[in-house]
Amino acid sequence: GPAQAAEQACEIADIVYLYEEEDATLEEIRDLWCPGGLINAGSCGLPRVYRMIDRDFMDEYEIAERCQGGASNQPTYQQPVPQQQIPAYAQYCITPYVTCPMAVAIPVGSPCYCPSAYGPISGLSQ
Repeated sequence: GPAQAAEQACEIADIVYLYEEEDATLEEIRDLWCPGGLINAGSCGLPRVYRMIDRDFMDEYEIAERCQGGASNQPTYQQPVPQQQIPAYAQYCITPYVTCPMAVAIPVGSPCYCPSAYGPISGLSQ
């Protein structure tokens, strides 16, 4: 006959839901709900994820971060902007009469406006 569907696998969010909404025990989750195991829990098995929810009151995001090797140790994504690029963007608009901070940084020397009682005054970003 046709192949049976793969056993139901769960994500961390499913375990949190089953624990909180269904009051499911570890055994029920393992045997009934998620016989296919956990998909997105990295190095953590189901008992460990269950314990993090039950004992450490962690949410799915904290569990994922801890189990997937913690993206927090990877500096690649939080790389600061190289020093020399910082002055290329201006945060103030300089006009002959008034200087105002800009909500959005734009390249130095771009035309900009400052609001005033008499309407916008044009200037250059610096």
